[in-house]
Amino acid sequence: YMDGVLNHSGWQWLFVVQGLPASVLGVIAYFYLKDKPEDAGWLSASEKARLREHLDSDVQSVASASHGSLLGLLRDPKIYTLSFVYCLLLGATYTMIFWTPTLIRGWGVADVLMVGLLAAIAPMFGIVGMVLIGRSSDKHLERRKHFFFCAVLSALGLFVTIVTQGNLVGSIAGLCLMSIGQSAITPIFFTGISEYLPKKTAAGGIALISSLGNLGPFVMPSITTWINTATGTPVNSMYLVIALYLAAGGILLYVLRPAASTRLAMA
Repeated sequence: YMDGVLNHSGWQWLFVVQGLPASVLGVIAYFYLKDKPEDAGWLSASEKARLREHLDSDVQSVASASHGSLLGLLRDPKIYTLSFVYCLLLGATYTMIFWTPTLIRGWGVADVLMVGLLAAIAPMFGIVGMVLIGRSSDKHLERRKHFFFCAVLSALGLFVTIVTQGNLVGSIAGLCLMSIGQSAITPIFFTGISEYLPKKTAAGGIALISSLGNLGPFVMPSITTWINTATGTPVNSMYLVIALYLAAGGILLYVLRPAASTRLAMA
């Protein structure tokens, strides 16, 4: 709606509208955030002490760590298994990110602004779900079952969206359910693999898993577009996304086994 205002195109206003809040927040953060836990007024004395203990422990761990070789990392089969899981996960997630506005428009919402507003509802639920599920995972020191739960929740929400086609409220509710699992699953995944990988190869392992996993978003949107074009409906591609979520959850649930300690063991 701002296209042409002050002789600027809509895409130019998009940069301004999105960039200004980030710039303002950066200035506020500069004055509000503190350099040390001891200076943070929003932390209790026990929280300050606990955080300082963690930070000091991290410094010692980094100083004494010996990093494994790249060759040893590339020879580790579990790296490729976890990369495949992340590839499936990101492929499903990015497909829904790209196609959600198109889906909403296909449900009879013609106004572009309204499409954007409706598309923003689901991520709001995702924020809340990510915090609550993450707290549960930390409380129980458990990752694999929480990851599988998030994968099933994402698939279930998408299935609700499919079966309620034509009912805008029901379809949006399905997207909200999907977004809860979708938002929580990635941080749980990386928390799990950081606990699982040996310290000497953790940094390189996480980087390699992230790099290989990004092949999913590279491939899946093209596959989804081909399916939608060939069938004339996005429903079949959404079934594929459901399968990707369930496959990612099932594989991780199988290959990562709970050990006697809080660390995880590969089956």
